[in-house]
Amino acid sequence: LATPVLSAQTPVSVRGVVLDREGKPVAGARVAATEPNDSVAETDRGGRFSLDLAGADGATIQVTHPGYADLTQAVKIRSGTVLELRLEPLPIFSDSTITICIS
Repeated sequence: LATPVLSAQTPVSVRGVVLDREGKPVAGARVAATEPNDSVAETDRGGRFSLDLAGADGATIQVTHPGYADLTQAVKIRSGTVLELRLEPLPIFSDSTITICIS
């Protein structure tokens, strides 16, 4: 009988920080890697996160937080990779005219 060969991928730890446009940390952001495997983390008060990914050279990272535009970014991964991800605030009003009538 032949013994199946299993190839174990070494997990890679990816650390990073999520910042706003002004460089301030964004706490409570959801950071997810959708490739090569699903991994999810939430940023701490300092905007920091850590993801453990199956060994790969790249990943697709998604960052979401209420009040900010979603960010999707393809990144190159190496052991010890540290990412800096920046979120843009959502506009409060987008090209809208508000008319206030007082009677």
